[in-house]
Amino acid sequence: MNRREADKMMINVKKRFKMIKCFKCQFFDVTNLFVEDKKYLMFDRDQMLSYVDNTLHLTHSGLKVTEPELKRVAKEVISNEIYYK
Repeated sequence: MNRREADKMMINVKKRFKMIKCFKCQFFDVTNLFVEDKKYLMFDRDQMLSYVDNTLHLTHSGLKVTEPELKRVAKEVISNEIYYK
């Protein structure tokens, strides 16, 4: 998938996220984990498994790619939980 075209399609979504003013919410972007040569990878070339099911939802293979980042965000949220009580 061409990265420039995909980013253009997502511009309104990113604008809506910037408008949210919730101090308890944390948004994160995992698209950079799927970039190779200015294109978004839609599948694992080695295993021939898709990363997304309909250009929106991650499959099990896609979640494996994002797992380290999701763990990092979860730890950050948990460590900051004391500030929200």
